Amino acid sequence: MTEMDGTCFSTALREIPDWASVSSGSVSRLLSMSRICISLYRLCAMSGGSWGGGKASDYASLSSRLFEVILQRVSVPGLPLAKRARLADALYALARETGKSYDPVLAHLCDTGVFGVLRDWNPASGEVLDADTEVAVCRLLESFFYPELWEEDDWCVFLQSTLQGWCASLSSDGCWMGLPAWQSWQRIAVLNRYSYLFRDDRYDSGACLAFRGQTARLSFPWDNLPLTEACLDACLPGHLCVWPQAVWHGLSDELQRQREKYPIGSDERLMALSNELDFYLPNKKTIPL
Repeated sequence: MTEMDGTCFSTALREIPDWASVSSGSVSRLLSMSRICISLYRLCAMSGGSWGGGKASDYASLSSRLFEVILQRVSVPGLPLAKRARLADALYALARETGKSYDPVLAHLCDTGVFGVLRDWNPASGEVLDADTEVAVCRLLESFFYPELWEEDDWCVFLQSTLQGWCASLSSDGCWMGLPAWQSWQRIAVLNRYSYLFRDDRYDSGACLAFRGQTARLSFPWDNLPLTEACLDACLPGHLCVWPQAVWHGLSDELQRQREKYPIGSDERLMALSNELDFYLPNKKTIPL
């Protein structure tokens, strides 16, 4: 662990908010804490508990508490579909990445969360989702269907037709016209994840084109937390998206700038910390059990 790595981890341990703040906080706060919990659990598992920041069982316990809170929050009336989809996807991440074996009870609860989120949305109705909701729903469906797609299912048809539409609408230089950079990177993350989760290369050429096009447009500093998170989600797993070393070095500095920019205790600070922890831990590409 480098000196900067140590700063990141010690800062995270000092600034993990109290449980009341997390459980009653915003959706952003819950999602950031989920990412932090998974990162620290992974570190404990890699180090055998020798790093001095607690044991894997501590973060497994925190994961269980977060899971319960998020499961309840998913069903809150009036919460936008995009936020509900991200929360439901976090259930899968917590269940699959902070345990040692398949848990059928948690798997059922995760699937129940999906049914609750999407019960009022019929993919066959032709309803058009906004870009933010569309990418959140597609990522959730990837988690739901893994490890095997149900090719005839309406949700699967929606997922695949949406990914095909993204690839078809790319410009020759790898851009989606009118889409901001952070949403473009979210799409790349979903395309890359689909490829390695399902061993299906039908969208790989589009994903690679978009990755090259968006990488060429990156410019530091960017001070944009959603962009940082989306870039990490796309590129930490590797597979189709491998940045040159120059970009990794630039991003390392950017992560530190973002952490230092926001006040301690803020949702933005917590999101910056969750991004930085993600960056410094290897083996991001976890294939769910």
